[in-house]
Amino acid sequence: MRLFISNEFYAGVMSEDRVRLTIDAVADAGRPTRVAGSGLAFRLGLSYQQVEDFRVAIDQVVELATTYLDGPIQVTYALMDESLTLTLADITDRSEISDPPAPGPGVKELENFSKAVAGLVSNHSVDAEGQIHLEVVRTERD
Repeated sequence: MRLFISNEFYAGVMSEDRVRLTIDAVADAGRPTRVAGSGLAFRLGLSYQQVEDFRVAIDQVVELATTYLDGPIQVTYALMDESLTLTLADITDRSEISDPPAPGPGVKELENFSKAVAGLVSNHSVDAEGQIHLEVVRTERD
């Protein structure tokens, strides 16, 4: 696993922090993914319940990814002033694979994922390339 942290600066103002994890698409990858996500969620100032909900949603993302990916994946967190996003993407070099799998999960897996995270995060989606997206927006201030 590799961890990469960077700050993006535009016009002298920090606009977002990014954390990138490169991990294998296996269930055990959930732990470092959850730790990074919950740390950033606390940094954003989310309530304890929002952090716990985000952790559960991260588990669902990893579980969904393992249903259709089998190589290295990249999880990118972007921390903004009022929100935190997660994007999971397949980074396997498929140029030498003769029969690459179809991108994205199946319909049943998507339905189960959507049901599981609907009340946990502000937004969630899986795009045409099979990238999984979560967003949590700070709604409470302690």
